[in-house]
Amino acid sequence: MRISQTSEMAIQGLWELAEAGDNGRLLVADIARRQNVSKSYLSKVFNRLRHAGLVDSRRGKVGGFHLARPASAISLGEVVRLFDGTSPNSDDWAEKPAMVANSRRIVLQDLFRRAERRFYHMLDATTLADLSRAAPTSERMETMGQTPESTETL
Repeated sequence: MRISQTSEMAIQGLWELAEAGDNGRLLVADIARRQNVSKSYLSKVFNRLRHAGLVDSRRGKVGGFHLARPASAISLGEVVRLFDGTSPNSDDWAEKPAMVANSRRIVLQDLFRRAERRFYHMLDATTLADLSRAAPTSERMETMGQTPESTETL
């Protein structure tokens, strides 16, 4: 199964917002810099996330983006479907006219559809909060601009 770079960029950005906490607001420019991606493209991604109700934004001195819902209520499946549609791989076989409709093709199509359902089931069962719990502590600290050494005295 394939996930587009846009979906991955959206998940990474949402994950950063989840790590920022309930009151944390992040600027797209800061997220883009940390992810080493285009600010203008990430702005388009976040605009789409805002229209889908996954993030809210505020302008001004205390502006930025924040999650519109708790991290535990946003599944990866929802994000991937927003950018990649319902199925990133479903039409691949239908678009190959050279393949003759035969029992082998039908078996392969069925296999790929079942794998895709399992893939989306796993994405639907995984939330942003799950990602945050799974990330190593040192990676979370680096995301927030800290190093393990800078927090040893805490």
